[in-house]
Amino acid sequence: MTQVPRFRGLHHVTFAVRSLDAALEFFGTAFGARRDPDLDHVDASGALVAVVLTVPGVAVPVQLLLAADGTWLGAEAVSFQLASYQDLEDLATHWDAAGLDRTAISRRLSGCAASVTTPDGGRVRVYAPFPG
Repeated sequence: MTQVPRFRGLHHVTFAVRSLDAALEFFGTAFGARRDPDLDHVDASGALVAVVLTVPGVAVPVQLLLAADGTWLGAEAVSFQLASYQDLEDLATHWDAAGLDRTAISRRLSGCAASVTTPDGGRVRVYAPFPG
């Protein structure tokens, strides 16, 4: 029997979205993400179908994939990690100031977390260590 090779980590995370413009604005506002135009994906007709973002502190790229027909939206079980509980509180304050819909910070099994709602109604969860 063969062995599974050791993985080095995630390559990228993909969010399927209805509108690239709305998603770009959301991820820029919510997470400080920046688009890398050199990695834009276009189809055979030259239409833009996906963009790749860099999120400060996240080791893997985030891809926004156009799913205009809505057949697959959001992402499954995507969570980001912050260094401290204070960072999570600061991010929640930032989301509030930006008028983004979010959950309250809650205690979870492996730390504290809050989620923010994407323009397509999905949620992105952010974890932080327990306070103190």
